[in-house]
Amino acid sequence: WKYMKFPASLPAGTYTAEFIDENGNQVWPTFVEEKWENPPDCSGYASSSDITILKPEVSGPSCDELVRNGGQDASLVSSDPWLHTHPGVEVGVGMGINGSDAIKTTNRKYHWTGLGQNIDTRCIKLMEGQYFEFSARIKMLDSSGNPATVVDPNRE
Repeated sequence: WKYMKFPASLPAGTYTAEFIDENGNQVWPTFVEEKWENPPDCSGYASSSDITILKPEVSGPSCDELVRNGGQDASLVSSDPWLHTHPGVEVGVGMGINGSDAIKTTNRKYHWTGLGQNIDTRCIKLMEGQYFEFSARIKMLDSSGNPATVVDPNRE
């Protein structure tokens, strides 16, 4: 997973937090999840209700493509925005449709691991209650690179 943690132990008070790019502009990472640990065994600390995270506004049009294709119909220079839960993802040069590049997982060992993307958390809230449809072309190969003929998604 590609993620970063920003931990902070703060004394009692009220705080605001925001994400700023190298030019000083307020930005929002694609995926943000607040996670609060157990409070400390002492007094005088800030709690989650004392901290406000500032989020730039998001509009419907900027959320039209929740799953970002990343140019999978062309030559790829990186696997972004794709990630893999365990252990890796990379560009499969020439492995796509009509010899185009594709995204491939590497060294997959468990049935519960797989390819994915982080989705902008602001869009999820904006589109609450809506249904989405997507399509994908998948090529499954065995460990020798041959087409997989027997696929059991429940096999460990």
